[in-house]
Amino acid sequence: MNVFVLHTPFQRFVAEHMLRTMSEFAGAENFAVVDEGSLELDTSLWTRVQRIAPPLGSKFIGNTERVSEVVTSVIAELGTGDVTIFMSNPDYPLSNGLVRHSRQTAGVRLASFPEGVLNALPAGIGLKKRAKNVVKWVYGQAVGCPFSALRGDNAGLTGAHQIYTLIPDALGQFEAKLVRIPPPAFDTDFEAGDDGIICGQPLTDFMSTWAYLDYTRRLIQMGVSITAGQLFFKPHPREPEEASRIAESEGALVLRDTRIVEEVVTEMAPALLLSFSSSALLHVKLFFEGRIRCVAAGANDVMRHSNNSKAFCRRMERLYRDVGVEWTELPQRSAPRVDRS
Repeated sequence: MNVFVLHTPFQRFVAEHMLRTMSEFAGAENFAVVDEGSLELDTSLWTRVQRIAPPLGSKFIGNTERVSEVVTSVIAELGTGDVTIFMSNPDYPLSNGLVRHSRQTAGVRLASFPEGVLNALPAGIGLKKRAKNVVKWVYGQAVGCPFSALRGDNAGLTGAHQIYTLIPDALGQFEAKLVRIPPPAFDTDFEAGDDGIICGQPLTDFMSTWAYLDYTRRLIQMGVSITAGQLFFKPHPREPEEASRIAESEGALVLRDTRIVEEVVTEMAPALLLSFSSSALLHVKLFFEGRIRCVAAGANDVMRHSNNSKAFCRRMERLYRDVGVEWTELPQRSAPRVDRS
């Protein structure tokens, strides 16, 4: 049995692409565990689907009673045969409980599959992350819901038996465990137009709202200046609504599309995809074989606010450049646009 733990649209996209294109999943029992309320699946691809309702989400402390109930429920569905559990975020409560199950149960293996940059560029577990893990471990022991701390890297690649990846060249240190996912074969007649898309990111996870909005305004102003046609702003689901208002004030159109950028691009055929450091830049450059200009602007500035080391940032820049993504600085601050009509 193959079990995919899904809680983002991109995970669903990659998992279903794997089922459609990789022979090892043909004829197998493929089981989706969905921890996201609005995620739509192609039910023809899945043998079984278990939806967690309401979604368990990312909260561990204060949520351990539900964590225990949900993990127990999922484990009961797995049975006693050989099981491979595919996950992208092993510190999420549901995934974490299944990590513990795999360590305690013969015949259960862990496999990693892509979610974002951290699955392509695994970073060491920093002091802040270690401290959080210690707090979760102590709390879990106290309330009877053990937490399994990550080992080696913060994407869980070190502890995985296999690593499924779209970018195997970035993970040479795990060569013996790598399984290449074939890139999606999009329309070969694709021709980019004149428009541009800005892919938003939830930077308020690690910086102040003021700093985030300042970076966002400068990114949008840059997009307007280098886009020949119409510029669209696709906000991330966790971005504050003020980002969209800034986009509109600077002359961009807000794109209210819940699909992932990689899917939106197939229909809109933009000339440009612009973001800070979104993994969508990598994927679009790979999937469309260079037919779309992809620009990472201000990534160095943004990552100074994060917990990532300078060495990780250099590795990230090298990967993006190697794939063909442009890596550049943001323009300096300028005043908001004033509508004089």
